[in-house]
Amino acid sequence: MSNIIAFPPASADDENERNAEAFRDLESDICDCLCMSEIAVQMMPDETDEHLMFAVRQTAVMLERFKKRYYSLWHGEERPA
Repeated sequence: MSNIIAFPPASADDENERNAEAFRDLESDICDCLCMSEIAVQMMPDETDEHLMFAVRQTAVMLERFKKRYYSLWHGEERPA
């Protein structure tokens, strides 16, 4: 006779909790990326190639939008797509 205990499959609540925790865990990474992109914009010399300057600035803008959307989703102000 086997002494193995059969655990029930994960419930939808368990999966939702794991997803919510993973979503919350992204906050510091998102903020760090935004901070680094803002530093990169500030540190770029004026004589930097305009295409590179555009790419760095656009990255900062996109990360700011991403952060705002993240918080909007977190606080239930927006529904996921």
